[in-house]
Amino acid sequence: MTEALRIGILGAGGQAREVAEFLRETVAFFAVDDEHLPTARAAINGPTPVVSLSSAEEERSVPVVAALGAPGARRGIVQRWPGSLFAQAVSRAAYVAVDARLGVGTMVAPGAIIMSGVVVGEHALINAGATVGHDTVIGAYATVSPGVRIGGRTAIGAGAFIGLGATILQGVRVGEGAVVGAGAVVRHDVPALEVHVGVPARILRVERGWLDVV
Repeated sequence: MTEALRIGILGAGGQAREVAEFLRETVAFFAVDDEHLPTARAAINGPTPVVSLSSAEEERSVPVVAALGAPGARRGIVQRWPGSLFAQAVSRAAYVAVDARLGVGTMVAPGAIIMSGVVVGEHALINAGATVGHDTVIGAYATVSPGVRIGGRTAIGAGAFIGLGATILQGVRVGEGAVVGAGAVVRHDVPALEVHVGVPARILRVERGWLDVV
């Protein structure tokens, strides 16, 4: 894990504020696109500065995490950020097995459980109370929402979004950019970019790209 006394947060919405809560003593700034500056500053409404992505010259030397819930939006803001240093945001109230591997930019919220042999890709989000079973691979920029249960030896593709309280059974593969709806129970593989909902989960539609808005 990248060690830093100060960590910047890309984004200033609900997800960013949640991350700030479990890192509040280390947050150096929030950074957003120019058009979001007024609303972001009103939302933060505190001493931590909110800066523009396009003019963050001094801030670019500070390690950051990209705290947006939607995988496509998170990837976009990482690509627009002028800096190259990324931290990890792992809550002290989370459990991460000693042999689990977390990529740069990973966020693990309070109450999350990451078991033995798990590999989490860069800039992925494991949200509050989610459980990731042994030897599972979580792709880069994937979002695992609060209360999700993922069985062992599962594969979650890059940019996939697993909705609130969903269950992914052991050995299932969820493809890149796929979406699993809230509360769904997934018993079979989900191809890339497909949206699956329900119990048991069935296809609803096919997306054109990664989810940009939650």
